Amino acid sequence: MYKKIIITSMIYLAMTHSANADISKLISEDVSATTQAKVNFTADVTPKSASELSSVIDEINVNYPKLKRILLYINSGGGDMDSGRLAYWSVKNSHIPITTVDVSMTASAATLFYCAADQRYALPGSHFILHPASISIPSGDAKPNDVDIINRNINLGNEIFKGIYKKCTSLSDAEIKTILYSEQGSLSLNPQEAMKIKLTTNITKDIPLSNINYYVTSA
Repeated sequence: MYKKIIITSMIYLAMTHSANADISKLISEDVSATTQAKVNFTADVTPKSASELSSVIDEINVNYPKLKRILLYINSGGGDMDSGRLAYWSVKNSHIPITTVDVSMTASAATLFYCAADQRYALPGSHFILHPASISIPSGDAKPNDVDIINRNINLGNEIFKGIYKKCTSLSDAEIKTILYSEQGSLSLNPQEAMKIKLTTNITKDIPLSNINYYVTSA
């Protein structure tokens, strides 16, 4: 019998991905005139990286409550669905408004917290990947009940995607169903295409300077 089932959404499943993430920060001695903070998330979506992103958002809210905005720059191929949903709620519930920005790639579970912001930007040349949830399982024989459990958990992952995509895109239920059924139906979008379905609200070339900078990176 399968001992462990993990809902995941990594694009490049054949690659080896680190489960660790690190936080670093660069903060000026004088932030009195600073109106926005920058957070750079360049990591796989894991329990650790999502928790660290959540802690960074909390720290900025506690230490700099008068800021007007947090800019969250994302470059991630995705990862664990539950971790992506944790990051989604962290972005969604920030007292300081967060603008998410696709720097290079925002894929799979990373699209969950990209979608959490009302203002969603993309840099020229960046892209998005929307595709189904998948299951990571040990090798071995599968009994009928194991298949039922696998299907149930994949459906749970896809329901997470569906609920969020219905809120942050103009895709129809039928289009979302196609995306979440197979890799053949997945979408790879440039910024202009993402704007057409309202996944992205603006294309920008600017990465403004800030006196408050945080970095969540794969270790």
